[in-house]
Amino acid sequence: MRCAGFVLTGGSSSRMGRDKAQLPLGRGVLLDHVIQILQQVTSPVRTAGGSGEIPDQTPGFGPVEGIRAALAASDSDWNLILACDLPSVTPELLSAILDHGIRSEAICVVPRTPDGREHPLCAAYHRKALPIFTKAVADGIHKLQVVTHLAGVSLLDWPDTAPFQNLNTPAEWSAYLETVNAT
Repeated sequence: MRCAGFVLTGGSSSRMGRDKAQLPLGRGVLLDHVIQILQQVTSPVRTAGGSGEIPDQTPGFGPVEGIRAALAASDSDWNLILACDLPSVTPELLSAILDHGIRSEAICVVPRTPDGREHPLCAAYHRKALPIFTKAVADGIHKLQVVTHLAGVSLLDWPDTAPFQNLNTPAEWSAYLETVNAT
């Protein structure tokens, strides 16, 4: 079964004060790092949302529109969607999400951590979810978790919160870099 990967790059990065996708990391930028992780599980990998390879058709609508645009551009049944600010995500987690989707009859698989949080920006979406996302945009639904539940989400319990650490502020970025540099 074919699977595509998409990294969402459309956020405004207002709390970071600059484009999170372009934060320097190693020999590249954060976006390159996240793409490389996703490429260990699936190919092709493209950027979606904002001014990505697959731009939003409804700008300013957030990740609901970014995912809608990705699903509309995909010719794969399953699509791994990952926010550009999740540098600690692992190929093992992404594979588990995808495997859960393939084995289930769900049209979206979202991991849930022991703290009860759902992580729809590190999830798998079947192409069958496209009409639901299209209707959500038309109806003005901006909250991603509402849309995933309208789609009949299948939650994958994941025992560790570390892969879902996202970077929204300069302080979070500095703390992440200190952790990376310490290892």
